[in-house]
Amino acid sequence: MGLLSWLLPSPADKIAKAKRLLDEDRFADARGLVADLEGEEAAALLRRAHEGLVRLNLAHALSFCRAGNEAQVEHHLSLAERFDDGQLEAEFEAFEAEAAAVRRGAARGMIFKALAEAAKRRVELGPDPGDFSWVAFNGDGAIQLVVDERSPLGLPRLVVQPDPAFFKPIVVEEGVELSVEAAAEALRAAYPAALRPAFEGHAQVLGQATLAMLAAAPERAVQALLATPEDNPALRLELARAAAALGVHAAADELLTQFEALHKGHAQIGQMHTAQLQAATAAWLGDHARALRIIEPLAAEARGGAGHLYAAVAINTGALEPARAMIQRLYDRDASDPRLPQLGTAWALEQTAAGLREKYPMLKGQMPEEIEAQAKQLAGIQADFQPLLEAATAQLPSLDIEWRPPEPEGELNTEDEEEA
Repeated sequence: MGLLSWLLPSPADKIAKAKRLLDEDRFADARGLVADLEGEEAAALLRRAHEGLVRLNLAHALSFCRAGNEAQVEHHLSLAERFDDGQLEAEFEAFEAEAAAVRRGAARGMIFKALAEAAKRRVELGPDPGDFSWVAFNGDGAIQLVVDERSPLGLPRLVVQPDPAFFKPIVVEEGVELSVEAAAEALRAAYPAALRPAFEGHAQVLGQATLAMLAAAPERAVQALLATPEDNPALRLELARAAAALGVHAAADELLTQFEALHKGHAQIGQMHTAQLQAATAAWLGDHARALRIIEPLAAEARGGAGHLYAAVAINTGALEPARAMIQRLYDRDASDPRLPQLGTAWALEQTAAGLREKYPMLKGQMPEEIEAQAKQLAGIQADFQPLLEAATAQLPSLDIEWRPPEPEGELNTEDEEEA
């Protein structure tokens, strides 16, 4: 009888064994025993087995996430979803939140590794007159129109050059040499009162970083600040400033995000507003929509280069009416501003391009099936747009033209410009 019950267990035997297996966290084995049984008790045990398998596979997925094995993460996540009956939504949400934190941590580690390597490389090789750092310290914050070969219309794109004011933590008269202590105190004075306590215990390293930035050596500032505490807003901000000057924009963006979280907002620090630096960093990373969101609160005042940056990223994202309004304000403030021709020309080109995209669907990726229809659209595009494009690109990169702000209805009035 014992042998027979072992070979052909009854439903009661299966249920009893499944309970023991569940107590031992052997969920798959327990599931196999009760999956085909009927009755409320068997159904309850099956639910317990499925819940255990969901939790077990989510735990495995998280372990593989920490190991960086995304293929296994997807495998175990799909198994967890297979056994879920919709009652464990909170478990999945907790997994997603923790996995996202793990991935952010891994990405952050890679970002700061790249920052350390960039600083080490510049220390070993020295400055390069063509690199981002050279422009950061020696440029003039210009806005340039450059040819973008990726554009289907051959449209130039706007590039906002770094503003040297971002990277000079303090203003020092020419010929004056500062001690580390004096540099730290001058930097502390540039911070709002709420942030000055962050200098306590860290004045030495902040002074060293400040002197490095004044010497146009962001790599030395990075090396001084890289191992400092992550919960100090002044240390995070000065490392962000140095990372941006070094051209490691992903690290600068992450550090500015950390600063904003620690300080609970952006701030004016001396000549620089942290929101403007982060918006510029986002633009340098190619995320113009995010740059626009960051810079928008500063656009009302249009102080410093904030208005120019706002207009540039608005044009690059197709927000043409806000861009036009900002260009008008900048023109009213200073009609001789050398950055206005680039902004105005880019606005006119994008305005024309927007109309062409509606007129010629192939510019939006909607290709006609007939070759003849494609050729007709291409001919129309060339006839409508090419003269304006050639007029703009012929003047790159200087765009030394007489200019006036664009009208809301459309393009620049080139006939009036010629008469002027």
